[in-house]
Parts: sequence; C-alpha cells; structure tokens
Amino acid sequence: MFHFIFGGIHLEGRKETTRGKPMALLEVAPKQVILPMSMHAGAPCAPTVTVGQAVELGQPVGRSEEGMVIHASVSGTVSAVEPRPHPGGGTCLAVVIDNDGKNTLWTAEADVHADYERMSAEQIVRRITEAGITGMGGKGLPTGEKLAAAWNKVDTLIINAAESEPYVTADHRLLLERGEPVLIGAQILKKAVGAHRAVIAVEGNKLNAVEVLERRRARRKIDVDVCAVPSRYPLGAEKQIVKTATGREVPPGGTAMDVGCVVINAATTFAVYQALVKDRPLTHRAVTVTGGTMIRPRNFWVPIGTPMRELVEASGGFREKAAILFTGGPMTGAALETLDAPVTKSTNSVIALADWEYTAPPKQTVCIRCGRCVAVCPMHLMPLLVHRELTLGGDVEELERFHAEDCIACGCCTYICPANIPLKQRMAEAAERVARTADRGEEVAP
Repeated sequence: MFHFIFGGIHLEGRKETTRGKPMALLEVAPKQVILPMSMHAGAPCAPTVTVGQAVELGQPVGRSEEGMVIHASVSGTVSAVEPRPHPGGGTCLAVVIDNDGKNTLWTAEADVHADYERMSAEQIVRRITEAGITGMGGKGLPTGEKLAAAWNKVDTLIINAAESEPYVTADHRLLLERGEPVLIGAQILKKAVGAHRAVIAVEGNKLNAVEVLERRRARRKIDVDVCAVPSRYPLGAEKQIVKTATGREVPPGGTAMDVGCVVINAATTFAVYQALVKDRPLTHRAVTVTGGTMIRPRNFWVPIGTPMRELVEASGGFREKAAILFTGGPMTGAALETLDAPVTKSTNSVIALADWEYTAPPKQTVCIRCGRCVAVCPMHLMPLLVHRELTLGGDVEELERFHAEDCIACGCCTYICPANIPLKQRMAEAAERVARTADRGEEVAP
C-alpha cells in the first residue's frame, strides 16, 4: 500500500526512446578511462598508483582517510595523475588509465570472502566499504557509512527505484534485466541494518519492472516487498519516498533514520549484490544516453571513468547541435560543461536536449503572489516569501523562520512559477546565508 505525498508536479516522462532499449556494452571499449578522485561525499581519495604502473581490473587506485576506495575499471597502464574535467563542473585530480583491452582481473592480495548468508552485519558493511560503493542516485554518500549509522536504528529498508527524473531509464532497465540480483541485494542490506522489512518502491510507469520483481520474488521466496507508487515528481527524493512507502513524515531538519527508515538506491543495491555475491568492487554502472539531438538513444553498461564523448559516439552522435547537455536529469542534474568529463559512480545519464525540448529561461518578471510555488513544494515551504525577503535585503532572522535548509532542490517551484523567478536558486541562497551566519556564531531567531 502506498501513501500520497504533498505537492509535486506531473512531468512529461520522455522515457519512450530508451525504456525499451536493453543495456548494451560499448561496441568499442574506451581507449582510456579517467577516474576522478572525488566521486563521493566527503574528502577526496588520494591516488595509490603512479604514472607508468600497470593496473588490473578491480585494483584500488585511490583511497581516502575515511576508507572510501576507487578501483580501476579496466586493466592497463596509468598514463597520468592530473586534474581532469569533472561532470559536476571544474576539474578534479584523476587517475588516467590506458586500456589494454584485456580486462585482466586483479587477484593480488585478494581476500576469500565468506558466504554472505553467514556474514555478520559488521562484515557485510566492511565488505561494502572495501568495494567502494556509494549512493549511486544522489549525493554519493559512502554506503558503508550510511549502513553503519543505521544499524539497529531502523525497522524498514526502502530501495528507491522511483527514477522520477524525465528521460532517465537506467534503473528501469536494471530492474528488468537484473531484478533478481536487486532483490538479493535488498535482502543483504536488510541484514546489514537489522531491519524487519524491506520494500522496493517503483513508480507506476514501470509496471513491467514491478511484474518482473514480483515473479522473481515469488520464485526465490525472497522476503522483500515490491510497491508500485504513483508517478509524480519528485517522488524519488528521500523524504518523499519514505512518506509514500510507509506513511511516515520525516521531521524538518531530520533524515529518514529519524522515522526508522533507511533509503538505498536501486543501482547501489545491485552493486551490493555484486560485492557480496560475486566479490566484485564497483567498477561499472548503467547509463542512459538520450535526448532529442541523439541519433540513437540507448542504455549502456559501461566502465566507470568512460569519457562521455565515447558514449555519445556509441549512440550515433548528434543529429544537430544540442541546446544544452545534462547529466543526472534536467530537473536536479548538472549542466555538462564538456563531454570530456567521465562517467562517475553517480552518473546515470547523458542528456542532449534539442531546441524544441529546451528554451532558455524567459525574462524574469515581478512575483504576483499566486502561491503556485507553495502548492507544489513537497516540503511545505514558502519560496515566494523567501524570494520577497531576499529582495528586501535578506534579514537573517526572517529567513531562518522559513526553513530554507529543508529545501531538497527539486526545482518544482522554478518550473511552475509564471513570473520565471529562479526560486530554486533563491532557496539555496537563503539557506547558505542562514548557514553562514550560524557558522559565524551570530544569533538568529529560534
């Protein structure tokens, strides 16, 4: 049984071009992979290899003080350790590996891992950390860290397979083609956090995936529920998926764990299966390549670090110049500065929009206080009042009353605003101003 969320909007899915396309391997393997040392929330990893060193598929090439690991996604030779473009913008120190095409598996110093069914929760979490698994659908929080914090504090595990962003179908194809591993991964995660219930929440526009999961669940007698939820953006956000799957409301400033839940992305769940059952670190992921300018939109299963330009070429290239490039979805994703940026652990799409799909934001006019932004805000916030206060000078005591820090940056307010005010950015500005004042120790209103 599902529960309705407050606010949100109905968007054109525009998933038709790729939802029926199976995940494919690149016909020509990438000649080079670029592995940014920052692919997760927290301090970047430090390279553990040097230029000229031979590496094998699955070998650690970067490690952070907190224990996060980055692994080689191909075998070959390290050709550079230098700043390279990052899909999030700017540059980042990266390990560049020339692919030898052999995909030689790394075996040196490999541990023989026990059967996951006999492993303790602590051992499971340790193995997930060793495999370099992060959240693959959001901010990239290290999964092992998240699971350790949730141990014995939650009763429900939610696998987020909503995928409510337009265009993106990577998780949908993962459920269709590898549904059983996702179910087993959910069982493993359920044990890792000590939860009593696990549920996979899938949007109702993916009923064929729900059917696949139900069949696999019944055949293997896997104790994981499957829930079809309404198709409404931003259902894929953590607080909204908790509300939909359980009816519990995450309090302002709180997290899913405050109401006894932990939320893990579907792609992350599959990576957990790979690590615990197949003993493979996170080196590959599913990526959707689509948009109105793409000649042959497709879903790929690619090595992490593959330059996005090679994905575009494998999809036939552009039929016309793209109006804008996105990764992660047009609502919450990042605008791509260059196709030389590589696929990272959290990259689920490359979207090239045509002129007919995208128009530059029209000229901003005056707020007419229509209240549409309030009606669609899934967090019960009041963007129009935040905008008014910032326009008047941004009194911190007033801004703090509006709880802009609870904004999930879904962009619903900007999308619906008839005055074309960039309310999403205004909410971020307000939250930053309040946080900056708090950091300086200045007093704000309770």
